[in-house]
Amino acid sequence: MMLQFKDIFQYGITDFFTNLLIYGIMVVPFFLLFWVIYKAQLKHRRIQEKQRSTKQILWHEIKYSISTLFIFMVVDVALYVAQMNGFTQIYDKVSDYGWAYFVFSIVLMIVLHDTWFYWTHRLMHHPKLYKYIHRVHHQSTDPSPFAAFSFHPLEALVEAGAYIIFSFLFPMHLMALIGWQLLQMLLNVIGHLGYEIYPKGFNTQWLFKFKTPSTHHNLHHSHFSGNYGLYFTCWDKWCKTEFKDYHQKFESVQKRISEHKKIALIFIAVIFTTIAKAQQFELMPRIGYGKPYIIESIEEKKDLNIGYSPIFSMGLKCKPTAESKWGLLLSIQHFEARVKGITKISQTPVDGFIGNTSFLIITEKEKAFKKNPKWAFINGYGLGLSAENYVFKSEAQPRRNVYLSAFLYAGFSRKINDKVSIAITDGLLITDFIKGVHYLTGNWQGQSAGEDISENLVLTFKIKL
Repeated sequence: MMLQFKDIFQYGITDFFTNLLIYGIMVVPFFLLFWVIYKAQLKHRRIQEKQRSTKQILWHEIKYSISTLFIFMVVDVALYVAQMNGFTQIYDKVSDYGWAYFVFSIVLMIVLHDTWFYWTHRLMHHPKLYKYIHRVHHQSTDPSPFAAFSFHPLEALVEAGAYIIFSFLFPMHLMALIGWQLLQMLLNVIGHLGYEIYPKGFNTQWLFKFKTPSTHHNLHHSHFSGNYGLYFTCWDKWCKTEFKDYHQKFESVQKRISEHKKIALIFIAVIFTTIAKAQQFELMPRIGYGKPYIIESIEEKKDLNIGYSPIFSMGLKCKPTAESKWGLLLSIQHFEARVKGITKISQTPVDGFIGNTSFLIITEKEKAFKKNPKWAFINGYGLGLSAENYVFKSEAQPRRNVYLSAFLYAGFSRKINDKVSIAITDGLLITDFIKGVHYLTGNWQGQSAGEDISENLVLTFKIKL
């Protein structure tokens, strides 16, 4: 396939700025949080207790990171041309090899890249190569997140060599390739963070002890050799290139973190005290009645006799300011309904109870009437999880399910005084929301589309904290 120069040029420009944007999205938040905004608060997590990095080193890292992204762009353009001419094994349709192979290819790239990185990294430390190439990366003795891609152009080309080889070695979906690249970029940034974010015991826990925490690679930068691995510690252990004091250093950082937890607990206590005194928080106990409907029997309501059930709910609403018209509500509600009859589709006899406990996050808006500000119109909607228990006489064990649910309601509130108001609302809790949407749009092919829709009439007491 013949490609015009303007098409190749346009692809290259788009690729460079896309990679620059993605790199910025990954690096900048880590840098701002750990190196700027919360630098003092997170000092206990610093691997090297005294910061040795300077503004000059930071600019060095940024400059060479941009250079690396340019090299990656040149490689991406070459692969694009090769792909358009059918030379690579990159494919577009997941169905060509299936989802199992899609996932397997990502795992395979991670394992092969870890091997590629270890041995090329050791090669870069050869005296004849180090002072001309890898020394650029080791200007960062106390690396920041920007050091993740701070490479000499030749080293950047070696780094890109992994996905050049993968593209020709075995079939890979384009999104699998991109997914692996995003993962390795993220882990590379964390490895150069300069702060330990992994938990205590990570280096000895049987499942994670082969994964490199931030301390592992930070020691490589402070000692200039050893600990060459990227994702895993396996090659360093097998080749005996892991620092003997690696575990000791990791534990010493964790000890500082543990000692700081006492201060953190005090900090949390202060936060909760502040919340209790804040005017923008409201405690919202609720009582009411609900009428559940099993979806498969909505068209023939006589099939099942479902009673009205009492609803008990408790919520905590947070508003950006005391005067805000809207707020975010965390709500927990429970009801239990009597059910007796025969289901429409499955013709199953039902005799027992259905219990529902929902954990919901709701956006609630309250707009006061102009003529009488003590009265207001309320509406809210949100999502959450509903845990349902089915206790039927014909079954020895209760059935339990957890569903994604949607909740929406509207009503009116009346202000009693500056601290208390009362509201009455009517709404719908749509349990098993995803299946319910399919059913209501005519796309459901199963026997039961969601277990129920509940109509809830609720009285709410709003108490300002």
